Amino acid sequence: MAEDPTAPIIQSATFGGVRQVPVGTTTTLLVLSGIAFKGTCAVSETDPTQNMASITVASNETGTWYSSLGLYTGDVTQIDPPDGGVVVYTYDAGCDTPGGPFLAGGIAFTIGKPSGIAMNGVMSCGVGLLGADSVFSGVVFV
Repeated sequence: MAEDPTAPIIQSATFGGVRQVPVGTTTTLLVLSGIAFKGTCAVSETDPTQNMASITVASNETGTWYSSLGLYTGDVTQIDPPDGGVVVYTYDAGCDTPGGPFLAGGIAFTIGKPSGIAMNGVMSCGVGLLGADSVFSGVVFV
C-alpha cells in the first residue's frame, strides 16, 4: 500500500470572512507564522470619485519570498523586515475595468521563509461592495 505523499496542513486561517475597510484606513487582516497581511483603502489617484484597495504583506524574516503568478496579475518579490510591507495586490476602480463596485478574487499565492515555513493561500480585494469602501477576503494554509 502506497503512502499518501501530501504534506499535512499545520494550521490554516482566514482574514475573518469578508473584511470591510473604510477609505483612508489600513487594517491588519491576519498575522500568521510571522507574516502580516494588511488591507488598505485609498482614493484612486486616477479617478478621485473611485477607491483603490490594496493588500500588503510583511515578514519578520529576511529573505522571505512572495509569489503569485497569474495570466493578468502576478508578482514574485523578496520581502524583508525593513520593507515594512510590500504591496502584492491592488484593485483600483479608477483605472481597472470594470470599475466599481467590483471584487477581484481568487488570487493564489505562495510565501516561503528561509526558516522553512511555507504557506499557500488565496485572497481577494475589491471596492464598493456590501456598503463598504473596500473589502478583503482570504484563506492561508501553513
